[in-house]
Amino acid sequence: MTSPSDPYTQLAFQLGRSTQSVTLSNVKLINITETETEIDKIFTKASNESNMRVNILQSSFVNVNFTATENGETELMLYSMTGSLIASAKLQTFAGKNYSHTFEQGNLPFGSYIVSMNYNGNKETQKIIVR
Repeated sequence: MTSPSDPYTQLAFQLGRSTQSVTLSNVKLINITETETEIDKIFTKASNESNMRVNILQSSFVNVNFTATENGETELMLYSMTGSLIASAKLQTFAGKNYSHTFEQGNLPFGSYIVSMNYNGNKETQKIIVR
């Protein structure tokens, strides 16, 4: 937005297919400056060449599978969409080997999350939706 107002601005609360009554309260509209937000620091667009495969298992467990491309330490992190770290794990990995890790948080509230994988200065992220 380059003007004080914009007639095409939208504010939406997406509640999926819920048929429940919903009450919204304590809603704030705040101006975020052009500085990088916490979520921007975490999220990078996953490429088609992503090595990370993420699955949601029953009870909202989040399973991450990948093949290590290099020897070293790989850190896996699960974030809320507000950038809060929910869980993390560090794995010693070896090039060419397959790895699997499950975040056993269980009963994650429905919503969107980000899984991030950092290894030797490289980073992959993937957005997931728990339903």
